[in-house]
Amino acid sequence: MNTSRKRRIGAFSLLELLITAILVSILLGAIGVILSSHLRLTDSQTSVIQSRRESARLNYMLNAESLEACAFNSSTNPASCSQTCSTTASNDLRLRVPVIVSGTTAGTRFIRYYLNGSELRRDGPAIQPNGQLDLSQTTTIDSLLIDSVNAFTVTLDSDCHTASITLRLSFPDSTSLFTTRMSLRTNVEAVSQ
Repeated sequence: MNTSRKRRIGAFSLLELLITAILVSILLGAIGVILSSHLRLTDSQTSVIQSRRESARLNYMLNAESLEACAFNSSTNPASCSQTCSTTASNDLRLRVPVIVSGTTAGTRFIRYYLNGSELRRDGPAIQPNGQLDLSQTTTIDSLLIDSVNAFTVTLDSDCHTASITLRLSFPDSTSLFTTRMSLRTNVEAVSQ
C-alpha cells in the first residue's frame, strides 16, 4: 500500500490531465483571438498610414505640376491658356504646360491624371531627378501612381485655373475608405501662343 501511494503522488490521474488539457486549450484559444485582433488592427493602421502617404505624395506631385501649368481641363487637353471650362465633375484632369523660351511659348506639353479602373495613372512628360518636368522630350510616359482608388473626382472652376480634387482609396480586405481633398491652382500666366 505504501508503494501504490508513492506512485499516486508522482502521477496525474486521467481526469487531472483532461482538465489541464481543456484549460490550456481555452488559454491558447484566447491568446489566438487576441493576436488575431491585434494583427487586424495593425493591418488597418498600416493601410491608413500607407493611404495618407500615397495621397500626400500625389498632392505634392499635383501641386508641383500645376505650378508649371497655365490651364486645366477635363476630358480633352486645354486648347489654350485662356479658355472656359466645364464645371461638371470628371475623373480626368489635364494640364497645359507651356514650354517658355525667352518669354515666348516655344511649345506645349500636356499632363493627364486619370482613373483607369481602380488605378490612378499619369500620362505626360518624364520627371527629372531634380523634380522638374523634362519638357525637352515630346514623348509621354504613362505611369501607375496609385492602385486601389475608389474615386478620383475633379471639379474645375470655369476659368480653368483652379481645380478641386477628391481622392478616395479603398483598403484591401475591408469596406473602409480613405478620403482626401486637394485644391490646385495654375501658376503660369497666359503667354503668347
